[in-house]
Amino acid sequence: MNADITALDNARRRLGLSHYDLWVRYLGVGGTHDAYRVRSYLNGHGTFSNADHDHLAVALNEAFIDAGNGRPLPYRIA
Repeated sequence: MNADITALDNARRRLGLSHYDLWVRYLGVGGTHDAYRVRSYLNGHGTFSNADHDHLAVALNEAFIDAGNGRPLPYRIA
C-alpha cells in the first residue's frame, strides 16, 4: 500500500474515527466518493485523484485541529 494512504488510515485510527465518520467529514470538505469507495481506498484498493486524496487529508487535519493537535498530514497538491 502507498505510504501516504497508510498515513491517512493511521491518522483516522489515531483520531478514533470510523470509516463512516471520516466519509461524512470528507463530504463536508468537498469529497464526492461514496463511503464504500473511501473505505476501499484506505484499504489500498483503487485510486483517488490527488484532489480527492487531499479532501481526505483536509478532513483528517480538521479533526486533528478540533482535537488541538495541529495539521500533521501533508497534501499532494500544494
